[in-house]
Amino acid sequence: VLSVAFYLFFTINNNAYSDTEKTTIIIDLNSQSYPVKNHLFGNNIQWPDKGDHLLDDSNNRFNQSRLALIKKTKPTTLRFPGGLHADVYHWREGVGERTKRIPGKHYFSAQKVPSLFGTDEFLKLCKILDCQPIITVNIATGTPQEAANWVVYVNKMVKKVGCPEVLFWEIGNEQYLNNKEIRLTPVEYQKKYLSFASAIKKVDKEIKLGALVVDRGTDGVFENAYSQSWNRTILSKKNSSLIDYLCIHNAYAPGPIPAVKGDKKKLFKTVFKTVDRIEEDYQYLQKLWKGISPKPVKIALTEYNTFLVLKSPIAVILLLWGAVSISPSFCICLLSHPLLPQQTTGL
Repeated sequence: VLSVAFYLFFTINNNAYSDTEKTTIIIDLNSQSYPVKNHLFGNNIQWPDKGDHLLDDSNNRFNQSRLALIKKTKPTTLRFPGGLHADVYHWREGVGERTKRIPGKHYFSAQKVPSLFGTDEFLKLCKILDCQPIITVNIATGTPQEAANWVVYVNKMVKKVGCPEVLFWEIGNEQYLNNKEIRLTPVEYQKKYLSFASAIKKVDKEIKLGALVVDRGTDGVFENAYSQSWNRTILSKKNSSLIDYLCIHNAYAPGPIPAVKGDKKKLFKTVFKTVDRIEEDYQYLQKLWKGISPKPVKIALTEYNTFLVLKSPIAVILLLWGAVSISPSFCICLLSHPLLPQQTTGL
């Protein structure tokens, strides 16, 4: 409802459509379709900046006013230690007494920054919010043994803290992008995934491991040289026994797409086309998976947002518009398609 209201306000006040065009929107609150997985309503929290400023500047404890706001949103899943920040994160730097912790590398600034929001703080937050933790393993600059040791440490801390069990571990983060420091070829990622997964499964056979997959490379939002070969390499019979779910970051729209810039009508259509694109990508991935394994696989959308790169005051309005449009649209996609809610977990 919020996205519809915001869209109407935006288009009416900015003349995105002419007076001759007629749009009819019907909202049926009594309509019931398919159940949505509880894990859908999640978010990401990063280790730098005191956990996205969740810790108080004065005492490094949870800021109660900010925590109260988060509680109102009732997140069901939290992903740690970040997106690109996870690719340079070494978990031992963020445990132990805070005054003795080793500063970690900030991915974007390349500077060493305090590791004040680490594994312990993350698990305590999940206990407070009663939400499912998901952890992204550093496959770019870390080692398989480092990852396995992290699993052992986390399992011990879960019992100590009393938070929900950490069942989901994502192996890497966007190694298919053209970021020199973290980039891996499909073959390199496949080899690393097998070594990381084997090391982790030796210490805990019950946890679920997620492999990185990409969309069909049809939107041009991000430069991805491997869009045609990545999935074919990763999704092989050789890997299938060590893959429990697939991780995809395909819900970034409208994105910095040149064809959309300055055209409000195209912008609107691109935002809401996201629903179809996500559904098409999921069907595509399910088809690939069925070709290599008879066991069902879950798909986790572990990052989704709106990317609008505009150097003008209207960028703020468009970002808000995209946010309230994409999130409900993604939910609508899961609700309306009979395949997705039954075989897909949104994290």
